[in-house]
Amino acid sequence: MVAADAARRPGGGTAGEVGQLRTTDAAAAVVDDVAFSVSEGEIFGLLGPNGAGKTTTVECVVGLRVPDSGAIRVWGLDPRAEREGLHEVVGVRLQASGLAERLRRAIAVPLTGAIDGDAG
Repeated sequence: MVAADAARRPGGGTAGEVGQLRTTDAAAAVVDDVAFSVSEGEIFGLLGPNGAGKTTTVECVVGLRVPDSGAIRVWGLDPRAEREGLHEVVGVRLQASGLAERLRRAIAVPLTGAIDGDAG
């Protein structure tokens, strides 16, 4: 993973690593032994059928869900221990975060920009 002193900003090397990630619900494993590494500048996606654990994996990676086990580092930060620091350098919009269908474009576009942190 990237060195701790460079972890708070992008700047070469590995952007993120996930190792042996496991998350369960009451009945079974939702994510079981998922591992991957993403290099800085790499475009990365998770593909799979509904219920495969894609959203759960992303939620764990960005600190929105605590996995049962496994190691996660994003820009050198542990999403469990350093969630606020991670949220300063990483943003995510999950599938259920859309704007209201009847919202006018004149309001939706600036609002989306504000949510994304794009003031211009």
